Amino acid sequence: MGFNVNYNAGGVIDEVKSLKAILGGVLDRVKQVDTILGGVIDEVTVVELVKRIEMLEKLGQVDNVTNLENVQNIENVRLVEEIGNIQGGTIDLVKQVDNVGNLAGGTLNTVNEVERIGSIDGFAQFTQPYNEMVQLAVPAIAGMYSVEYVTPLDKPVEILGLTVTATGYGESDKYDLYCDDQLWFKNWYLQEVKEGLFLGSSTYVYRAAPGTRLKLEFFNDSGTSKILWLGIRMLTEKESLLEGGNTNE
Repeated sequence: MGFNVNYNAGGVIDEVKSLKAILGGVLDRVKQVDTILGGVIDEVTVVELVKRIEMLEKLGQVDNVTNLENVQNIENVRLVEEIGNIQGGTIDLVKQVDNVGNLAGGTLNTVNEVERIGSIDGFAQFTQPYNEMVQLAVPAIAGMYSVEYVTPLDKPVEILGLTVTATGYGESDKYDLYCDDQLWFKNWYLQEVKEGLFLGSSTYVYRAAPGTRLKLEFFNDSGTSKILWLGIRMLTEKESLLEGGNTNE
């Protein structure tokens, strides 16, 4: 019976015996350890490990392997080797992206903040002050009187605020103020002191396109004569304004 098993195994047992001789008693030491561990190691496992070691020696990878349990697939080892040889390729790009991503609170974030501030509507971009006033003479006749101001025709401006001043007024005198037919101030009454009509906070500006038309309609309900002044406080670019760029009516 034993002869038949040996024959049917195709000489595997002889190969195991040869491996025992080559290993110089390694299997015997494994058996001793196996006895101590309670019988968890078999000769076939050792043979498989030996075969793996021989393959790794041929690949020149034995020195790099510190734990045989982690080496389960030779193809994976080859793949890692190929990836590691990529120069200036995807791996380097990934490392660069990782480095950029780790710039927490650094230059990258600073640039993003600056770009975001620059894109906020109403944030002043110009630095050159440019202010003008227009005058409206109101007779001692009840009714509505108007005056207009047109911003420079050659460039945009940023409007910081408006002022309205009068030599006198009645309690019922008031006005509406429009920007290109859009109502900005409705039923606004005159006051004792010059009033600044701000369009927002002290840092907010209104970007007006060239030729933007501001119109004040004054309702002289008191029927007394007076002079009104509409002032426009603006910022513009450093370049000089073209002569004739304003048309005031």
